[in-house]
Amino acid sequence: MGAVPRLLAALLALALGGAVGHAMGGLLGWPQVGLAVGGALGLALWLVLDEWQLHRLMRWLHTASEGQAPGHTGLWADLGYRIERELRTRDRALELERGRLQQFLSGIEASPNGVLLLDADEQITWCSHVAASHLGLDARRDLQQPITNLVRNPDFVAHVRAAEGDEPLLMQAPGQGGSLSVLVRRHGDGQKLVLTQDITERQ
Repeated sequence: MGAVPRLLAALLALALGGAVGHAMGGLLGWPQVGLAVGGALGLALWLVLDEWQLHRLMRWLHTASEGQAPGHTGLWADLGYRIERELRTRDRALELERGRLQQFLSGIEASPNGVLLLDADEQITWCSHVAASHLGLDARRDLQQPITNLVRNPDFVAHVRAAEGDEPLLMQAPGQGGSLSVLVRRHGDGQKLVLTQDITERQ
């Protein structure tokens, strides 16, 4: 229901209220007073119902839009339906993206190479289990921790902070006695991608 139909609905409520008021006022000998009072009450009732529909819509939006949008007809019902449709479309798109991300991460976890993602403060935002094993980390516990506080090898710290060049850093794996190849790439807005590879057998 657009602006014009809502205006017509308000006028209809005014006319019906006025007609009822005129009839009732006629019985009491005050038809004109009844017309005015009836019209005002009819319009007021319509405004109350309209406000109630808006309140239901706002309450639905404030409760994370659970369930179906309230209402069946009218401007607020139509608006609620459109919002609900957009929310469902967004939810389907997010679910699809989550599935793709999970497939991507599963592929990384299946790789023999390790992968870490660092934010602009060099804190771990994601870590594969292989990378955690290579660097002596805990893939879950060490999230949001600065990598340079966890792996204190000076060459490693300098390599992470520089994040330049195509030559990987060759270093001893912390606590394992093997050899690692570590390559750091800049990624996104200040982020860094750390790639680790066990090269013990190759050496």
